[in-house]
This record gives sequence, structure tokens and C-alpha cells, in this order.
Amino acid sequence: VSCSGACNGTATVSTSGGAPIANYNWSNGGTTQTISGLCVGTYSVTVTDINGCQDTGSVTINFGTDIKAGFSYNGDQCLNGNTFVFTNLGTTPGFCGLNCPTFSWDFGDGTTLSGTTIADANPSHTYGLEGTYTVTQIVSDGPCIDTMVQIIIVYPDPTITLIPTDLSCSGLCDGAIDLTVLTGTPPYTYNWSNFETAQDQQGICAGTYDVTVTDSAGCTTTGTVTINEPAAIIITLTPSIPSCFGGCDGSITSSISGGNAPYTYLWNDPGAQTNTTASGLCLGTFMLLVTDANGCSDSDTISLGTPPLLTSSISGTDASCNGVCDGTATASPSGGTPPYSYNWNDPLFQTDSTATALCVGTYNVTITDAAGCDTILSYTIDEPPAIVLTPSSTPSTCGNPDGTACVTIVGGTPPFSYLWDDPSAQTNNCATALLAGGYTVIVTDSNGCIATIPISVNDQGAPVATISDSSDATCNGDSDGSATISPSSGTPPYTFSWNTSPVQTDSIATGLPAGSYTATLTDSNGCVASASVTISEPVLLIASITNSTNPSCNGACDGNATVSVSGGTVQYTYSWNSSPAQTTATATGLCAGFYTVTVTDSFACISTDTITIAEPSQIVATIVGTDVSCNLGSDGAADLSVSGGLAPYTYLWSNSSTTEDIANLTIGTYSVTVTDANGCDTIASITITKPFSITLTISVVNSNCSQADGSATVSATGGPGPYTYLWDDPGAQTNTTAVGLAAGTYNVIVSDSNGCLETISATIVDLPGGFATAIVDNNTSGFNICDGQATASMIGGTAPYTYLWNDPAAQTTATATGICAGTYCVTVTDTNGCADSVCITITQPANIVLTIIGTNILCYGDCMGAADLTVIGGVQPYTYLWNPGGLTAEDIVNLCAGTYTVIVTDSNGVSVTDSITITEPASPLTSTVTGTDVLCNGDSTGAIDLTVTGGTPPYTYLWSPNSETTEDITNLSPGTYSVNITDSNGCTSTASYTVIEPQPISLTTGFMDANCGQPDGQVSVIGSGGTGSFTYSWNTSPIQTTSVATGVPAGNYTVTVTDGVGCIMSATTNVNDLGGGNATVTTDNDASCFGICDGQATINIVGGSAPFTYLWDDPGMQTNATATGLCAGTYNVSATDAVGCLLTGMATINEPAAITLTVTGMDVTCNGGCDGSASTSVSGGTSPYTYAWNTSPIQVTDIATGLCAGTYTVTTTDSNGCDTVGNVLINEPLAIIVSTNSVTSH
Repeated sequence: VSCSGACNGTATVSTSGGAPIANYNWSNGGTTQTISGLCVGTYSVTVTDINGCQDTGSVTINFGTDIKAGFSYNGDQCLNGNTFVFTNLGTTPGFCGLNCPTFSWDFGDGTTLSGTTIADANPSHTYGLEGTYTVTQIVSDGPCIDTMVQIIIVYPDPTITLIPTDLSCSGLCDGAIDLTVLTGTPPYTYNWSNFETAQDQQGICAGTYDVTVTDSAGCTTTGTVTINEPAAIIITLTPSIPSCFGGCDGSITSSISGGNAPYTYLWNDPGAQTNTTASGLCLGTFMLLVTDANGCSDSDTISLGTPPLLTSSISGTDASCNGVCDGTATASPSGGTPPYSYNWNDPLFQTDSTATALCVGTYNVTITDAAGCDTILSYTIDEPPAIVLTPSSTPSTCGNPDGTACVTIVGGTPPFSYLWDDPSAQTNNCATALLAGGYTVIVTDSNGCIATIPISVNDQGAPVATISDSSDATCNGDSDGSATISPSSGTPPYTFSWNTSPVQTDSIATGLPAGSYTATLTDSNGCVASASVTISEPVLLIASITNSTNPSCNGACDGNATVSVSGGTVQYTYSWNSSPAQTTATATGLCAGFYTVTVTDSFACISTDTITIAEPSQIVATIVGTDVSCNLGSDGAADLSVSGGLAPYTYLWSNSSTTEDIANLTIGTYSVTVTDANGCDTIASITITKPFSITLTISVVNSNCSQADGSATVSATGGPGPYTYLWDDPGAQTNTTAVGLAAGTYNVIVSDSNGCLETISATIVDLPGGFATAIVDNNTSGFNICDGQATASMIGGTAPYTYLWNDPAAQTTATATGICAGTYCVTVTDTNGCADSVCITITQPANIVLTIIGTNILCYGDCMGAADLTVIGGVQPYTYLWNPGGLTAEDIVNLCAGTYTVIVTDSNGVSVTDSITITEPASPLTSTVTGTDVLCNGDSTGAIDLTVTGGTPPYTYLWSPNSETTEDITNLSPGTYSVNITDSNGCTSTASYTVIEPQPISLTTGFMDANCGQPDGQVSVIGSGGTGSFTYSWNTSPIQTTSVATGVPAGNYTVTVTDGVGCIMSATTNVNDLGGGNATVTTDNDASCFGICDGQATINIVGGSAPFTYLWDDPGMQTNATATGLCAGTYNVSATDAVGCLLTGMATINEPAAITLTVTGMDVTCNGGCDGSASTSVSGGTSPYTYAWNTSPIQVTDIATGLCAGTYTVTTTDSNGCDTVGNVLINEPLAIIVSTNSVTSH
């Protein structure tokens, strides 16, 4: 057959010998010589000839070409970056049977491919959409076809949303990211840039966070989100310091930015202010706490200063002279807040910093700064002592000018100057050569202060009289003045004469009234001198009582009187004859009477005045009373009469009546205050009495056995007799005793002779034998306990009593004891046989029933059990005693496993016992952990196997940080994994395991570049990390498997390094081609002149491998980098580096054009003249040009002048120094020849 599975084989039988063939019989039923459509297998045939002779044979149909479809691929992939590589596993390309096999592919997304090459057999394909695709491979060779179908999956790439929650406050780390996976294949793993692995992020700081989400198919996506933080709260504090040093009117104003408004404020000042501005602040440091709308807080602190203390110094100048007001005081403030204002307390209230024209004394200045702060300073203006002049003189003699006058100075400020009023105007302290007479000296001190004094110079022949002493009259009109005359000079003894009346002749005149007096003295020589004196007296002292007030009421002492004083000599003293004596100008508290005041001045002069203080007449109030007629009556009255005082009067009674008379009074004392028009008052009272009240007493005789045999007797006292009686019994009896009364209450009315009534009642009681009562002393103490007790008694009746209870014991005492719960009756009988019965009920508490609900221990070893006890019945309150432990609470907690018994006792002492058993799990919750570490660094191939025992199954698991909830976890990255194990009772246990990974394979590559396109480069790799030894595979051709690959051309090379456990790391390095570098050729300088060979060129190499060799193609075949001495032309140069790389270049040397010089001459004008000239025209070379003429002197311009006839040469040189020479001929005309003939003059 042509191919496996085909049925197109043929078989033909060939015969020889025998007779002609009659038929063919094949094992497949064929009957022809050749059969077709055969599948692989063995076929037999029987051939029969016409003679019936047979022969058999067989043939085997085999496979032709074996066509086989089959492929593998590189695994299901994620959409992003997918490339599916299909590897042919069936018939290989080029294995040709009938034909060469054709590979046809249908990739399931509408894309097909067909071909016969290796690439066609091993295609790769990229899918544009995720999904499940059916990939079909058809391998055909002619009619032979084989097909393979494979389902592949293109996983969707995960898509995510990231919702950030920004920080609430600057500087906090309370941001969050909510990550939601929209598409992908769960479960997912998360790898954040902050190394967290949970899906969502909590408690993170501001910043940008990257996350890679990997689904269970290994597909990844990445996202980036930024967590913002609000602007930090920025507090700007602006202080306003207190206005004055030590003041508390400072403030701090805050300005807030950042955060989230509105803000709240809290200052740490004593008032804990909450406004933006804190006011009323003293010197100090203050903190403001600002909280924004998010609750974010920040604070700032500022120190509040204070103005400098306002201080001042003060200086001044004293008064220049005693008694002169020219002192000054100057305040010099500092600190505080300028400018300053000033307020002096001098008489002018000056307001400058300097106060002037000050007299002696102490002055205060108040200095106030611009903030209103002030300070007060004092300054004392002193004055020099007064200039006190003491005169002295010596008399002149015999009228000659030989007298002297001197002055002695005390006080003032030396030095002093003097000026006498004598004719010579002498200037010394003593004036000399003076005649007798009076002189005045003016003394001036250094301050210009002046004092004068008169001085008498006597003649020694005559006495001088002076009044040496005098005293004025003490009081106006007194004659107690005196004066003394004292003689000087003259010749004693002296006689004296005063012009008094009568004349007094002593040196001292006494008893002088006010007036002017002259005394004359005569010495023994009869010389006379006199002196005068005036005796004064004070103004007459006059005391006058100018104002007085009489007492307001009779007997009151509230009068006053005031004395006014004039004249005399202040101070005055006062003396009133009041009691006690008063010593002020106004006497107060005066009663009516006659008063005298004596005023004494400072010289004991006296003046008096008198006044009479009167009082109004006394108010007299008289009351006549009328008593009440009966006890408790209100027919009393009071009649008031008033005299004295000043009408009209007002009245106020103690019962608040305001009329003069009052009536309808009950018994009692009534007082009235009578007030006159002056407000003076008096009080009078009256007592309204009653007659003795009727007092009744009652006595009764009770009735017996419901008979009307009782009686009641009333006894009356008080009130005026005789009495009458009226009972309210059915017979209206009128005697003191009512008889025949049945049980009941009866009233009797008793009247006295005034008709006053009194009532009393009497109660007649029937004595039936009494009433029985019983009380329960105590009920039974407990359920079914017979310890009840009850007691019976009788009210009324006649003792003694007998008792009979109907309890089972038929007790006969008042108290029945030991009785059970139930109702019991007792019959009580008095001594008269009167009986009464009463019943009581004895109760019992309900039976005490205990119910205990236990709370078993959930976790082994915990003591968290509890017993909840409920008690009903008995009599509360209960007491409890638990054992073991001795606890006395009703319910007990924190119990370990065990049996607990409680004894409950009620308030009657009845006890009941019960118990409860608290259980716990059989064993503690424990776990063991084994782990598998990561095989390759960066992989997630770790695993943890957890085994849990104990506790109470089933268990739940919560791993962190990956939140897995299975017992065992796989596909783990390196890290520490902790599991919280919880059993069905909520008991927990924790375990952890750290999955480690080998060090990452780290590759360091090196290279050696190739040269000039040759395969002589080299790459190398050094590996570290990983596990075990490394194997290497370079992508060279052929593949090299050592750490160093050699003989490589330029290109990129990748090495794949595999460690001992199959972990793979790749690295790529680049081998460059060192092409010999780059060459540039520069012309250093062209030929300087036409035809000169002084050009120069240099080849410059960048790169390549030194050293280099050079070769120029100039005639000299120079071998240096720089070729010199070059003529104009083009030159090639080659450079070969150390590794044989060849570089070439070319340089062109230029030359200037040849210098062409044309010289033109202008001949001289006259023979023998020198006014010729020559000029040049130059081209070529390199301008500018210079010139040199062979003239004398040499001319150097392009035009030579002043030339005489002759040949001239000019040398022209260009800027390169190239020159050329030109000649010119300057001609001159022939000389003029003048011929003269002889001329004869006639």
C-alpha cells in the first residue's frame, strides 16, 4: 500500500506449466489474476486449471511510505507576548515516499499554513485574542494523509482596577489601595513594589506603588497607582507683643494653610482659647494645636516677647540761687515703645522732656510711651544756701573819714564780688576811709546771686540806738506787747525814754498795746540816739454759731450746732459744753438744752457763743380697752387717745390696723405705734382679756351586754355660774348626770350666766366579752418543715382567758408552736365565758430547686469554663458555697475542667446541694510543619505540608501573607509563611515555616573585540549563586559549551547557564569589530609661493590599534604621519595599525598664482628734469603687496615719483614673501639748444 492505513495495494499471480487457468480464488474473495484495493496484510490464492489441477501461493502487502502526523508545542500561554512554537513529532520533512510530505496547519483562528520545509513542519504562531483554539496538523504524501488535532489555550491577560485612598493627614501612613481583578484566571498572586503580597494595601505611606498581578495561568499584568498625601498643615504665627513690659494684652494671630479646612484651634494659654487669635497674653511661650476637618493635627510654638521695660534716667540743674526758680530737670527714657510723652507735676504742668524754671523742691514726671505704658520718676531741685551777710563796722572818729564797714558771708557760692555805695564804689569785703553814715554793700556770688545789706558807720562820739527785740500784742485789744532798745557806741551809762503813756524809762518797754513807739537814749556825754518800733495785734477773734438743728423728737438727741470763726490766729480749737464735751466746729447728737462753744486760736485768744436747742412736746398715747365677753369671743375693743407731738398722726396696730381705734378683738395684747408729722413716734399697748373659760370633765359607766344601763356625768368649772345642762340623749336630760344610756356617744352643752357655751362628749361602751386576735409569729422555715408559730390574744373581755387551737395537737396556750403549713383557728374565752374565734394561715417557702448550666472548655488547657446557677424557691437572699475553690458567687467563671459542687442556703438556713462537670477537649490543638524550598531563585515552587492534631475537628486555616485557606500550600515564593489554625471550637494555634531560595544565578560577562571583520573575538562568562556546578551553552555556530567562547566574529552573543538543579540564567554580551579606526587627512599648509615645494599634510587616526605605519605617495615616499616639502598636487597616504587594519586618505596641496607685475613709466617733462614717475600693476601671489624701488632714497609705494631719466627696478613682494622684479625706462626730451648771432646796435 502507498501509506499506512491505505488500502490501495495490488497483487498479481503468475503461473507456469499446467493447462490453461480456469479460475483464481483469492483469500479476500477475488477471482481475477490481479486483485487491487488491498490493505496491508497477507493474501493467499488458489489457482485451478481447466484440468482441475490446483496450486496455491500467497503474497504479503506491506506499507509503502509511513506518513505520520504529530506535534508538540511549548505550552499554553498568556495573550500578552504569546508565541506558540509547534514542534513536528511525525514524518520529518524530506522523508519522501511517493512525494515529499506536505505539512498543512490550521491554527484555529482562521490562520493556515502549508509547505514542505522544516520551517513549515515546525511553525510558530501568535494569537491576537485569548481563547481555546483547535490546532490541526495534516501531513500528506500523495494519497497518504495523517492528521493530529490539539487543543491549546491562550489565557486572557488579567485586567485590574486600582482605587487609591489618599492619606488622611500629611505624614501619616494610613493610605489604602483597593485592587480589583476584572479578568484573568483565579486564583491570583500579587507582588507589590513595597514587597507586600496581599491583594489590597492598607496603612501605606504616600508614594507611587507598582503591582504585578499573576493569575493561576501565570499571566501577569501590572498597574501603578499614586497615594497622595494632603498638604501638611502649615501654621504661621504672627505675634503682637504686650504693649507694656509685664503686660498681658499681647496676642498671637495664626494663619493656617494646608490640611483640610475648617480648622479647630486650641492654645495652651491659661484660658485654653479656641480662636484663630489668642489674646490677653503675657510674656511667655505659647503653643497652638490646629486640627483640620480630617482630624489631622499639627502644632507650632512661638515665644511672645515683651517691649523692653520702660526706664528712664533723670538729670537736672539746681536752682542757681537760693529762692530763684531757674532749676531744670531732664528725663531720658529708654525701652518701651517710642515716642514718649511727658507730664511734669510742676505748677506749669510742663510736657517736654526737660522741665525748666523750677523752684527748689521735688518734682515727678510721668513718662508715657506710644503704647500707653508709663513710668514715674522724681527729681529734687536743690538750691545753694542763701547768702547771709553779717555786717560789721568801726566808727569814724571826730567826723573824719576813717571809719570802716565790712561784711562776712555765710552761704552762697564762692567766689564773691562786692560793690559798696560809698563815693569810691569800693569792691572789697571791707570798705575803708568812711565817714560816719549809712552804707549798702551788694555781694554777688559765682552764680550771679545777689545779696545786699545796709551797714552804719557811727561816729565814735555819738551812741547808736537799735531795737534789738520786740513782741506784738497776743490778742486783739491786749496790751502785752514789748520792745527793747539797745545802745552801741557812745559813752555809757545811758538813760532811756519811751513815748508811751505814761512814759517808760527802762531799756525794755512793756504792756504795750498795738501802735508805733520811739525810744530815745542819751549817753553819759549827753549824745542822743533814737530808734522806732511798731507793735502789731492780730485781727479780732470772733466765734459765731451760724447753723443749728433742733432734735427731731421729744427726748431725742439728734440736734446739732455749727460755729464759724474769723480773725485771731489759726489754728483754732473748739470746746462745747455738751456731755460729753465735743471739740469740733460742729457739735452733734445734742439733746434739748443751752450750749456754749469756746474757740481758742493758736495764741490762746478766746471767743465764745451760745445757743438754745429746743425739742417738740412729747407724744402721749392712752388706750382704753373692752374685754371679750366669752372665752374665744371676738367682741373686745381698744379706744386710743393721742396728744403732744405734731399732728396729724398715723397709727399702726400690731394686728396691722391703721385706724385710731380698733374693735372686734379676740383676747390678747395689742400695741400701736403712733407717729406724728415729724416722724416721731410712741408705742402704747392694751391687753384684752376673757372671763375664765368653762372647763368640762366627763365620767362614764359603760353598759353591759347591750343593755341601756350606762351613765355619763359632766363636771363644770370656770365661767360665771350658775350652769345649765342639755344632753343629746333621746330624753334630752338636763342634769349633770344622764342615766339609762345604751352604748353610744352622747354630747352635753353647758352654759354659764353670760350665755357662754362649752360642749363635751361621752362614749358609753358595750362590754361584750372582748375580741379575739391572732398573729403569725413565723411561717415554716422550709418546704415541708413544721416549725411555724402563731400567737392569739383577746382585746376586751375580762381576764383571765383560755385558748383552744384546732391544730392536730389541740394546743391550749396563747402561742401554738411546731405547726406545719396550713390554716388554723383559735377560740379565746374570757372569765365571764364570753368567747371569740380567729383564724390564721401558716405558709411555707417553695421547694428550693437548683439548675446549673455549664459552659465547657473549648480549648484544651484553658480555664474558661463557667457554671451558671439558677435558684428558685426557698427564701431569698441565698448564700452559695462552691467546692473546690470555696467561691461564694452565684455564678462562677474561669473554671478548669473538673466537677464543681455548690451548696445553696436560703435566708431561713435551708440548704440544697447540686454539682456540674466541666469538660475540655481530649488533647491540645497542635501542628507540625514540613516544607519544600524554592528550587530556583525567583521561582514560586516552594511548598508547605501542615499536619494538625488535637483540638476539635474540623479545622480551618488562614495563611499569611497569602491568605490561603487550605491545609497545605504550594507554589510559594521565598518568605516566612504563618498559619493560624482554628478548630471548630474557635481554639487557635499558629505555626510558621520559612521557604528559602538559593542565591540568584549571577552572570558576569567579558569580551575581546574582533579585528577588521575577522573571527578572532572572544566572549566569556563567570557565574555565581545557584546550586551546584554550571553548564554553558553559547549561541555561537557551532555551539560552544565552555565558559569562554573563542574565535567569534563581531556580534551579540547569548550564553545560557544552567546550574546543578536545572535553574537557568542567560546573559548577552557584544563583540565589536575593531575596524582599524577612522582616518582624516588635513592640509597643514599649502605651498607658500607658485612653484615652491613647502606644503605640508598630516593623517590623523581615531581608533585602531597602535602603533601605526604610514606611506605617502609623494616622490619621497615619506613614512611619517606628517608629509612635508610637498609641491602643489594631490597625495595619497595609507596607514596600517598593529593588527594590519588599513586606512587611507588623500590630501591636496594648493599654490598661489604666479605674481604678474606690469610697470608703466611717465617720462620727465624737460631734459634734465626729474619729474618722471612709474606705477605698478600686480596680480597673482597673495595680497597685500610691498614695493621697493631702486631710487635714492628707496621708495616703497606702488608709484615711484620724482624720477629723472633712467632705468628703474621695482621689487614686489606678496604677503607670503614671494616676489618678482620689474623694470621701467624713464626718458627725457632732447635739450633745447639756443644759437645767438652777433648783433650790432646802432
